Amino acid sequence: MDSQSSSTLMPTVSIGGVDVKRITYRGEPIVTMSQVDEIHQRPDDTARRTFNENRDRFVEGADFHSLTSDEIRTMSQLGIFPSRTARANVLTERGYLKLTKPMNDDRAWEVQGDMVDVYFAAQEGAIDVSRLPLSKKLKTVGDVMHGFSRLAGLLGLKGNQRALSAAMATQRETGVNVLELTGVTHLKADISQQFINSTSVGERTDPTKTANEVNLILEKLGLQAAHRIPGKRPGKMRIAYWDLTDAGRAAGGDIFDTGKKDFKGRPVKQIMWPTSVIALVQRQLTETLL
Repeated sequence: MDSQSSSTLMPTVSIGGVDVKRITYRGEPIVTMSQVDEIHQRPDDTARRTFNENRDRFVEGADFHSLTSDEIRTMSQLGIFPSRTARANVLTERGYLKLTKPMNDDRAWEVQGDMVDVYFAAQEGAIDVSRLPLSKKLKTVGDVMHGFSRLAGLLGLKGNQRALSAAMATQRETGVNVLELTGVTHLKADISQQFINSTSVGERTDPTKTANEVNLILEKLGLQAAHRIPGKRPGKMRIAYWDLTDAGRAAGGDIFDTGKKDFKGRPVKQIMWPTSVIALVQRQLTETLL
């Protein structure tokens, strides 16, 4: 699948007491028919039959998306569909509201608000929790972080590295800095491994990446920041050096003296990383490829 048709398994969120995976398709939150059945506590296949019976009322591209076989295969690998699924339609927020509009039972009244405020609240990769009351805001952020923590665990992260990874992902997703919210100024990295540079990090990822590519990924993760200066060409900027951010220090990054000097005789320093940062970079690569 190319980047324009990618789907991503998102963290777990709680809707009316049911834990479901938030899924995005082409950058837009979508919900499957089976998820609608689960959330609304309806018999299996209810949503699909209702959709098919009212197919002419739904607009493809606005209310739903018909998935290609490759897209279904990829989603099946992520556990979204059963492995032998041949056809599948997924609903946008507008399609979900159309499908569930006739539902007037207590369950529908209970969950539709959460679906709009939590599940479909993702715009450009972020869940807007600012409108939620504090109790619901904390629960939503907690659910998101719990989901990311489980994903970090699947990638082999442990201890503070796992907590930091989940906190960083939660901040990207919700805009809430969990560490700051709880008064934690930093997490000491669980480091008992060698330090390596960005070149060595890139050599251990799949696919392998150059030092420059790894540095840009580390910047995207918020672990380091580029100091850019005007380049030789007008209007062009170049990276003079990298600064280690607070998040980078919490992840175990440190600045080492290389023993070399620049043309002005100043010591040349380099950011080095514990080997645990490879998992963070690999996860970013994997999410990009999905």
